[in-house]
Amino acid sequence: MLRMFFAIEPGASKHTFKSPQLKEHSMTEAPYTPAPIVSNPKTNTLAIVTLILGILGFNIIAVIVGFVSLNQIKKTGEQGRVMAIIGLILGFLGLIIFALWLVFFGIAAATGNLVVTTS
Repeated sequence: MLRMFFAIEPGASKHTFKSPQLKEHSMTEAPYTPAPIVSNPKTNTLAIVTLILGILGFNIIAVIVGFVSLNQIKKTGEQGRVMAIIGLILGFLGLIIFALWLVFFGIAAATGNLVVTTS
């Protein structure tokens, strides 16, 4: 069965074989050289902080830290750009919702339609 896949010649050492598609190979030929280890660039810490602040609702701080982290990522080439952008978006959305809330209650208070009931 082995002769079907490899052409084994009589007298060949047990560490040498020929394959139909390839030339003769030997276990003593060039040793395997492993691929170089490539380290992943680290994630920018401020990008992580931006995302956490955006999720927790610290909107103004998230926006400020987000722009600082994007600037650092551009200079250093670190990872975390997507996290910083998501944190910025959450921060801006929070600021927009807060501004709309202020406008709504400002109009309600100015027109006298704001009723506060206490128990």
